[in-house]
Amino acid sequence: MYERDPPRIRSDEYWAEIRRAWEGGATGASLARRYDVGLANLWRRRASEGWERVPRPDPVPEPVEGWERFAERKRDEFEFRLNETRAVAEKLAEAMAGGALEGVPLWHLGFVLRWREARLTAETARGTGTGRGAMAGRRRCGRRPASCTIRRGWTG
Repeated sequence: MYERDPPRIRSDEYWAEIRRAWEGGATGASLARRYDVGLANLWRRRASEGWERVPRPDPVPEPVEGWERFAERKRDEFEFRLNETRAVAEKLAEAMAGGALEGVPLWHLGFVLRWREARLTAETARGTGTGRGAMAGRRRCGRRPASCTIRRGWTG
């Protein structure tokens, strides 16, 4: 007749090592082969003891162009943004000191006009050529156009 191998009884430390390896990402088949345990026993232990793998983020892949070219490209992009921001800041500083408003980005124009109105003299705040000054867009109610009607008073 056929002889069976004696049952292999593994210690708790042995199973703790297998658990750490499985939770670390090793496959069940590789662990069964490495530690000489049955795959069914490994799955049974995992289910009964509630082993869980912690989801880990995917590693950052290496850029196609290589790390040096990637770093150069990022540096060039940063320097471009820096120079662009510096040019806008210089133009805003010039306009806030009473210089021409040409070249001031539209999204900053309202701020610059209010700043000039509050801090500069009327002649300087008026700017070059329009004669209407910072109050050009205001209505009779003394507020910005969006918050008042033409002659009827307040809207809100």
